[in-house]
Amino acid sequence: MVIMKTLVLFYTLMVFVIMVQSDSDTTDHSDGEPGCRTQVEQEIRFWRHNFDPTRYWCCDGEGLAIQMLCPRQQAFMQTVRKCVHWSEWKWMTPIAPPSRPAEAESKPQFKLNFAFITLRKAI
Repeated sequence: MVIMKTLVLFYTLMVFVIMVQSDSDTTDHSDGEPGCRTQVEQEIRFWRHNFDPTRYWCCDGEGLAIQMLCPRQQAFMQTVRKCVHWSEWKWMTPIAPPSRPAEAESKPQFKLNFAFITLRKAI
């Protein structure tokens, strides 16, 4: 009986921790396109493409982000803000740029919760 209560308490605690972690998730789940509307974006100019490491965004004027492609055998690394050879490249958690393109702000951002989908299939 004590084991059963301990398991229920442990399970409840795990669900709570997972819920808190998902709410505090700062990972950018978009393609990372900057709005190019802030001074920081204009000064840094180069921003990571979150879905394709061989691509990156270049702020080329107020509100204009151009998708660029790295040379062969290279990927864009956000820490140095340039394309580097694959042997030097390291994955990092995507972080949202300071602003978004105007059309992206009007669209709702959807975030899939894998546990919810799995639970829905089981029901």
